[in-house]
Amino acid sequence: MLNCSYRLYRDRHSLGLRLGASSSGCVTAMCLQEKRIYDLKKKNQELEKFKFVLDYKIKELKKQIEPREKDIKQMREQIVEVKISHLL
Repeated sequence: MLNCSYRLYRDRHSLGLRLGASSSGCVTAMCLQEKRIYDLKKKNQELEKFKFVLDYKIKELKKQIEPREKDIKQMREQIVEVKISHLL
């Protein structure tokens, strides 16, 4: 199903073709501008989907890293304890 903006673009473009290029400079410019807006909105939707996927992947990677960070912290504490016990 076509959205309103694209239908408007299509109708104006069709009108511009019927009127001829000389008398439809404004109509053609508006059509180009509306098509550009339509294309940018479509691209924005694609980028939003891509962002969603990447945000999800980041969240999953952070979940994997968290336990490792805890293990590293514990090992560092053990190292400090061992160094202290050897000094005594």
